[in-house]
Amino acid sequence: DRSQAAAVRWQEEFHLEQKKASVPRAEAAQPSAPASAAPDLLSRLSSSSQDILSRIKDGSPITQDEWDNLCADLQTQGAMDQADYAYTRGNYHLIPAGTTDPNGNFIPYEHIPGMEKELQRLSAQSAGPSAGLDAYFSDDWQGDPLAYLDSWMTELRDWRDHLGTQHNPDGSRKYPDLRPITEQIDVCQKVSGLISSLISAPSLDKITENA
Repeated sequence: DRSQAAAVRWQEEFHLEQKKASVPRAEAAQPSAPASAAPDLLSRLSSSSQDILSRIKDGSPITQDEWDNLCADLQTQGAMDQADYAYTRGNYHLIPAGTTDPNGNFIPYEHIPGMEKELQRLSAQSAGPSAGLDAYFSDDWQGDPLAYLDSWMTELRDWRDHLGTQHNPDGSRKYPDLRPITEQIDVCQKVSGLISSLISAPSLDKITENA
């Protein structure tokens, strides 16, 4: 369907972006825009994006498409990169499929109960530190993107904690590298902080009042 096709397309584009990158994703990540930069960024966003931000601030529900359009605008303006956009989509989650052991063997991550219900495998090919991505289709969108990101970060932390307790029969850690999941959490925190800084900027009220 359209959602799965979109997920595959974004996964492919993300792979291309990772191949072009000259530094690992974790090192390339940039912090959220400081509050002082919010007015300039707000002024460069489309009127539609400004309206969406105003509605988020007021607590009015927005659609998944509106959220994705806002993030696309923020990416165009350089406030988000390709991975930020891909990892915080409203209609699905792209999550790391696994990691590699010291010998280079791919180790798929075990999914906690409930995750596999709507999990669609896209690829097990290497994608930088993520070693492949899965698309997790979820129905937990309630119109509040900040609550949505908070909920997803909680799920990711629980998943990471669960994997961290798993061991091989010889006592060694079953999953030697959980950084790809931490990377997902960091991206969600970055985007959540960016949106929070924009909706708290006094200039947003002025912009929407003059619209």
